[in-house]
Parts: sequence; structure tokens; C-alpha cells
Amino acid sequence: MGSIPDATSTGPGAFGSPRDVQFSVTGLSGSITNVAVSFNASHTYVGDLDVVLKAPGGLPSQVIFSRTGATSSTSFGFFSELSSNNTYTFTDSATANWWTAAQAAGSGIIPGGSYRTTAPGPTSNPAPVTSLTNAFTGVTNPNGTWTLSFRDGASGDTGNVTGATLTIDVAASVTTKPCFDFYGTGRTSFAIVNPEGTSPNDVLVWRTRANGTPSSGGNAENIGYGKTSDFLTPGYYDADNKADLAVWRNGTYFIRPSTLYTISNPNPPPTTNIPIISQQWGISTDTPGLEADYDGDGKDDLTVVRVEGSSYRWYILRSSNNTLLTPLFGSSTTDSPIAGADYNGDGKADLTVLRGSPTQYFIGDAVTGDLILVQQWGNFATDFYIVGDFLGDSKADFAVWRGFGSGTNGYWYIKENGGPGVVITQFGIPGSGTSRDFALCGDYNGDGKSDIAVYRPSNKTFYWLNSPSFNTLGQFTITFPPGTGPVSNEAPIPALRTF
Repeated sequence: MGSIPDATSTGPGAFGSPRDVQFSVTGLSGSITNVAVSFNASHTYVGDLDVVLKAPGGLPSQVIFSRTGATSSTSFGFFSELSSNNTYTFTDSATANWWTAAQAAGSGIIPGGSYRTTAPGPTSNPAPVTSLTNAFTGVTNPNGTWTLSFRDGASGDTGNVTGATLTIDVAASVTTKPCFDFYGTGRTSFAIVNPEGTSPNDVLVWRTRANGTPSSGGNAENIGYGKTSDFLTPGYYDADNKADLAVWRNGTYFIRPSTLYTISNPNPPPTTNIPIISQQWGISTDTPGLEADYDGDGKDDLTVVRVEGSSYRWYILRSSNNTLLTPLFGSSTTDSPIAGADYNGDGKADLTVLRGSPTQYFIGDAVTGDLILVQQWGNFATDFYIVGDFLGDSKADFAVWRGFGSGTNGYWYIKENGGPGVVITQFGIPGSGTSRDFALCGDYNGDGKSDIAVYRPSNKTFYWLNSPSFNTLGQFTITFPPGTGPVSNEAPIPALRTF
């Protein structure tokens, strides 16, 4: 700690050398979920101070407060003081605005307490609050030396730093789940859904089969759930590591939990019946089916996309804290949104759109909507795009199956995300209409990597090439209980992550 060097100029905003307080952070693994900082410091003119927190390497950084009270370039700001007897905490969970407290103190001492970080002066009074945590959610490795920097912006008034504490919370380690494992086996289930009946008595019939030994309960289910006009939106909506049946209808999700663990009641008594959860989310003209774990808590978040002018507005309900994300990402005139996946290895799904032919992936941050990366791969006119981590490095890869339309070759083209690896192999029957296989997402051998997979409606069979070599064939044929009528027009559930 020590004194804050006084500025050498009498003019406002002419900052002197910094007093840097450093924190050595070790042993953290996972995405950042909370950042807060507390310090004890004295200074005789708060408007002089500039306080900034910096991640290892200096970037990103976030202003805690700067030139408090300055509403113009020539303003010196508020003349209240800081006392080292007080602890000043800055956290997103606070409600008090730092500028409001500094102005209320007049020429006296700003009270200790919890405050929001604020935009630097010169700005409006009070300054807009900012998010300390969001500034650092893109930090993939929180370990290293963090720096809290104090600078003085006008000569004459001085101060000291006597203590400081940095708090960083990370998400608990989340086991990567295969797409659509309805039985907790650690493998993608063999599951199809088909329409039956006519309106108003039409129904969607889900037929799921365990791939491996279930963690509990049975290993097969045949159930009517939803109307044929519904959107299919199954996903991991609770904490039991089993995918749940779900549909979206005119702006409302209807979720059938796989066990008694539910969104609203994670630990119900054993005698509780499994409830159907209805959650209004979006309007009837929105696009669902893009659910993913955008906040890194191991559960999928309810997600719809809405056209807003020439852009897409994403509406994401974070399951971790029931708060809303509304990033603007993608062009509604040129792009096709697809379900998110983790492309930067931070444990959270990223926004994803596909653009043009040849096609580019545009990947964005789910909190800010900022662009993360762009990757050209495939051709939307002939290819199906499959979401998954095929190479097992905890980052989604770029994968297409060239199977759309007559004359296509049925080859899979998979590009390693961030590396030189490429997989090219022919698998599945391409073509037009009902003669074509469905390309699938999924881990069918339980090794934590996506496999190359298709479903063939003509014989109700799943086929896959096992990772990592993609040269060993596996297959499973769906069978039905005695008395089952003809099953037709079915869709394999793992095809919901193929676009």
C-alpha cells in the first residue's frame, strides 16, 4: 500500500503516477460469475481520484470511479473526502450510487458501505452505474496478478491506500453434457418424435430409448406431449443431468421435468408429483429452439430471438439468477441464428449466427453482444450445420454435412476451433426429401466428444462413427411396443441441433 502520488498539474484530469495495489489470484477454474473490490483509503478531494481495476496483463479493465462529480472537462468534481477508517466496497449487488453519496457528503467524509461502480467523469450527475462483473466475464483464466490502480488528477490534495481486498467468484465446475441425454447415462439418447391424430386431437408422440445404463428409473418411454403445431424445445432445464421434454407454444414454454428436480423446486419431497412447468417467454412471432447454457450454470436457458429492425434481439432468461439478457446480435436480413455453444472455452454458450454462401459463423458474447470470432466454413446452400465439440477440447468446432439436395456428396467437414485439425469423411445418405438421412448432434459412446451421426427414417436406425478416430461404426434401431401403429414423419431429437 502507500501514498497516492500527487499530480504535478493544478488542472483537473492531469493524472499523476499510479499507486498500484496488486492481488495474486491462484487456484481458480471456471468462468467468472462475480467480481467485487473493497479498500480503505484516505484522500482530501474525491474529485481528484481515478480508481481502476485491471485483469492480469492489464486488460480488460474497469473504472471503479473517476473524477467523481465532474460534469465538464474543466470541472474538479466533488470536494468530499475519503477516510481510511471506512471500508469502501464496490459490487454489482449494491444499490447506492457512488456519486450520490459523494455529493451528499458535501465537504465531509463519504460514509463507508457498498456502492455501484460508475462511469468516469465528465458525465451527467449522477453518473450512470456500470457492471464490475460483466467487465471481466470474458476473462477465461482468472489466475494471475490483478491490479487496483489509484491516481490523483490535480495537485494540492493527497491521500493514502491502507488496505484492499479483491473478491472473484467462478462458476462451479460443470460436467459437459451430451446433447439430449434423457436418462443420465452420459450419452445422447436414441429419441424420435412424430405427429399423430388430427386437430383438435393431434399430439406429438415422443419415443425415447436409453443409450447405456440409466442413472435411475426405466430405459424407455413412449409419451404423448404437445401439439403438432408446437416448437420442439427439449433441454437440460433442471439439475438432474437428464434432458427434459419441452415444447414452445405462442410465447410459452411447457416443460415436463425428467425427475422431481424442477426449476422452481430443486428438492421437493419424494411424494411430490412431477409438475408441468409453464413459463411465458417471448411472443408468438419470436423464434425459439436456440436454448443453451448461456450463463455457465449447467442448465439450459430459455431463449427466443426477435426481429428488431434489421437486427436480431436475443431474449435469454438466465437460470442461474432469473435475470434477463437482451443482446443485439446478427442481421435479420442476412443471418440465420442457431443454438449457441461454447466457442471460447469459458464454460458458457455463445450467440451464433450463420451468414452467406460460402458461409461464415459469427460468434458473439451472450452478455454484451460483442463479436468474439468469425470463421468461414461450409456452404449454407448444400450443407447442414451441426453443433458440437468433435475434438474434445471443451470448445465447439465448426462442422457441416454436405447432404442437402441432389448431387451432394454426403461428406462431413469438421474444422478444429482454434487449431489446424480437419476431419473429412463420407457418412450418411444425402439427397432430397424423405430419401435423405438426418444429420445429428451427439456423443453416442460417452467419451465426451461429439460423434459423426445420422438417423435413417426408412429403417428407424441411428448410425454413428465413434470419436476420436471416426472409423468405428455403431448403430441402434428403435423398436416399438406391441400394438403400435405405423410410425411415420418422425424427426430424431438430436437433429434439433442441426441447422
